[in-house]
Amino acid sequence: MYDEKRELLIYLVSVFAITFLTGIPLAYSYYNGLSVDVFPLVQMLYPAACVMLTYMIVRKGDPKIPQKRYTFYLGVVSLAIIAMIMGTVLKINVNGLIESALVIIGFIFIFLILKVEDKEKAREYGLRGSMKGWIKYSLIFILFYIASLFLEELFSGNISEMMQVLSTDTFKKVFSMILIPITFLFQIMIFFGEEYGWRYFLQGRLQNMTGKRVGVILTGIIWGLWHMPLNFFYYMDPEYGLIGMASYQIGCITGGIFLAYVFMKTKNIWVVSIIHCINNMMTPIIYGMNSTSSRNPSWGGVVASLVANVLVFGIILFAKEFRKEQNI
Repeated sequence: MYDEKRELLIYLVSVFAITFLTGIPLAYSYYNGLSVDVFPLVQMLYPAACVMLTYMIVRKGDPKIPQKRYTFYLGVVSLAIIAMIMGTVLKINVNGLIESALVIIGFIFIFLILKVEDKEKAREYGLRGSMKGWIKYSLIFILFYIASLFLEELFSGNISEMMQVLSTDTFKKVFSMILIPITFLFQIMIFFGEEYGWRYFLQGRLQNMTGKRVGVILTGIIWGLWHMPLNFFYYMDPEYGLIGMASYQIGCITGGIFLAYVFMKTKNIWVVSIIHCINNMMTPIIYGMNSTSSRNPSWGGVVASLVANVLVFGIILFAKEFRKEQNI
C-alpha cells in the first residue's frame, strides 16, 4: 500500500509551485502589454503532469505504471512551458503555435492510451473506462448550469436582460452547445490535464481522509486557489483579483460537487473532462463573450452567485453517493 499522505503532499507542493512560478512571467506579460492567452491553456496541463510526477516518484517500482504515456505527457508539458516562457522573453505571441500543437499532440496521446502498452495499465491508473452515461450527465449539467445562471441574474436584478440574451440567436446557441463534444476532441489534452489532477487524484484522497462531503468541498477550495494567478492577471484586472478569487471559489466548490458526483458514479476521467469543457464553453456561448471573465465584477454579484449556486448544486450533496456507508 502506498503512502497517500506523501503522495498528496508531493502533488500539492508541485502543482502550486509550478503554477505560481509560471505566474511570474504571466504578471510580467500582463504589465508589459503582451498576450497572456497562452498561460491558462498551459496551466490546465499542470495537475495531470504533477499526478504523473508524483506516481513516478512514490511508485517508481510499480510495473503497472503506464510509463510511456506518462513520459510522453510530461515531455509535452515541459516543452509547452519552455515555449511559453520563451515567448514571454522574446515578446512574441506563441498562443497559436502551442494551441495547434496541443490539438495534434492530444490525438497522439489518445492513440497511446488506446494502442500503446496494455489496457490494464491504463485502467489501473484511470486512463481508460466506459463512456456510458456521458450524454445524460452532460445534459443534466447544462440544465443545472442554466438554472444557477437564471437564479444568479434574478437575485442580481438582471433577469430581464438574461431573458433577452437567451431569446437572441437561440438556435445558434443550442447548435453551439451540441458542437461542444467536437470542440472537446480538439482540446482533450487540456481538460484531461485538470480533471486527472482534481477528480481522479485529489478528490479520492481527501474524501478518504476527511469524509465524502468535506473532501469534495476541500477539493473545490484547493482547485479555486490554484486559479489565483489567472484571477489577477487573466480573467480580471488586478484590482478585481479578490473578486475573481471569490467567484472562482464559488464556481470550483459548487461545480466541483457536480463533477465529483459524476466521477463517483462513472469512475471515468473522460466523462468529467467533457463536462468541464461544457462548463468553460457555456458562458461564452450564452453571452457571446470572448473570455470567461465576469461581465460586471462586484461583491454583490459574488453574493448572488453564491446563493444561486449553493441552491442548485448544493442539493447534490444529499445524493446517496455522498453517504458515509457508500464506498468511494
